[in-house]
Formats: sequence, structure tokens, C-alpha cells
Amino acid sequence: MVDSLAKPGYKSNRLIQKDKLSKAQFYTQSSPTGKEPIKYKLVFIPAEKVSSVVRKSKLNKRSEKHLNTRAISDILPDIEKAKRNDHPCKAYGTIDDMVVMEGLRRTYAVRQVEGAELAVWLTEYVHPEDEAVIVSRADKYREPTTIDLALTIKELIDSSEKDYSVRDLADIFDISRGTAQNAKELMTIPEGYFSKYPSLHDVSLRLALRFSAFIKQLPEDEVTAILEALPKVSADNDEEAKVAVKQLEDEIKSVLSGQDKQAQNAELQTDVFNGLKLKKGVVASLSNKGVLSLKIPPTIDESIKSKIAKLLAE
Repeated sequence: MVDSLAKPGYKSNRLIQKDKLSKAQFYTQSSPTGKEPIKYKLVFIPAEKVSSVVRKSKLNKRSEKHLNTRAISDILPDIEKAKRNDHPCKAYGTIDDMVVMEGLRRTYAVRQVEGAELAVWLTEYVHPEDEAVIVSRADKYREPTTIDLALTIKELIDSSEKDYSVRDLADIFDISRGTAQNAKELMTIPEGYFSKYPSLHDVSLRLALRFSAFIKQLPEDEVTAILEALPKVSADNDEEAKVAVKQLEDEIKSVLSGQDKQAQNAELQTDVFNGLKLKKGVVASLSNKGVLSLKIPPTIDESIKSKIAKLLAE
């Protein structure tokens, strides 16, 4: 076996200082689906090489594009101090080209620290069924959001050019159909919307779903203009984020509220019954979607009811 020392920029495991990470250079995990045991070797990747040799598993729900320092604020201080992640990631492939199944945030955090190195439990091959289970069990602390999932699904669809049903997505990512449906709805929102937030964890799912429904009625250039007008906020801690996000979402709600009023006004204008003097107790309205609502009190003469029925039957 070729020693990793032969690869420029990498350290041989024999030369790693003995500490809590290097006590065990090998680790065997039972297959979660009953296949062959998975044998890992502990390797270390310099921070400056991580982005070129480590790729995200397509089954990982977290959006790699939208990771930022706020999204890793809970783990970054320890990595800055130790110059490495104490809890190794899990990946398969080679030391020059690996797919990370567990530890995407740790991978990103190490990249931010000059002189740090990424600790990885690396195996040559993982069966796709095992990969699906390992990935689904990963990231339970500060779990990926439905927003993460939506952006990941968009990447999956764009790369495969295949349309996945809600059932397909629920099975692939081990999620409920309701979550999968929400994720598909959110895919219609341009990524510029999410970039306005300090991190994806700060994005309101309910408000994003409202915005998704809102922009379906608008031309692309109008949506772009709305996004450009929204402020982009940043924050390093929870207190700053809370204030900044509220200001941003007040702006978004204002946009949505303005559209609701326009829709209400349009409905009034298209309602041919608006302004008519109806008999006492009679209520009639026609929505802009053509839905007729008619309420007739029992005191109305039968002859009038017959005329209405005859008219509707024509």
C-alpha cells in the first residue's frame, strides 16, 4: 500500500502526534443494512486542500452553498483552538477524491481555519444502501432545515434532469411526504431570497412558503426586482440575528401584504354585484376567479327563487 506521505501536502499517519484522535488509526463499523462491515482508516487533510478533494454526498440534506460562519458558530471556536475537528467525519473514496457522508459542517469549518486539518474516517467503498442510512443518521445536532433540503433537491434535479415525485424524495432522503412537498414548493424560490438571511437556520419556513405561492403569479423580472430591493442582513450571534432577521421579514411581509391588498381590490373591481341594491337579506358576490356566492334568506318569495333557478339553468 502506498503511504500517504508520498502524496505532497499530506501527513503520514505514522507521523501524527499521538493524541486522542490517533490512538485508533482504524475503525470498523457494522453495516447498517446487514452487508459487509465497513472498515475505515483515519486520515488528515490540510485545510487548504479540503475544498478540492472532499465532495458532499448527494443524499446529504444540507445545502453546502449556503454554509457560512454563522451556520458553524457552535463548532468553529473548538476547531480554531485545536486546529482540527476532534470528531472525525466519515467519507468514502480515496485521499485525493472522497465523498463525505457525515460531517459537512465540520468540513466547512476546517476550511475557514488556516493551518488546520480535517480528520476523516475514510473507507474505499460504501454500498449505496449503507450510504443512505449513514447519511440519514448524520447531522442530528443542528439538523438540516427544510430549506436546506429544498436547495439540495434542486441540485439533485438539476444534475440528473429527472423529475422526482414527492414519494421518491421522501424515500431518498428518509423524510415525511409533507416535508418533501414543502421542499418542492420552496424550490421555486430563487436562491437570492435565502442569501438575504444570516444563515438557512434563520429562514422562516412558513414565510418562505407564503413567498413561494406569491411569486408564482409574477413574471421573473418582477421577482428579481423584489429580491434586489430586500436588504441583505448578516449577524455573528443569536442576538444580532434576531434583530436583523425581524427587520428583513418585516420587509418581506410588507411586500406580501401589498400584493394581498392589490388582489382584494382587483376582486372588488371584477365583482359585478358590487354596488347593486339587493333585496334585504340577499348576499351575492363574484370573485376574480369566477366563483359565485349567493345567499338567499327563507323570507324571499318562491317566485323570485324560481326566476333565479331558471336563470342559472339557462
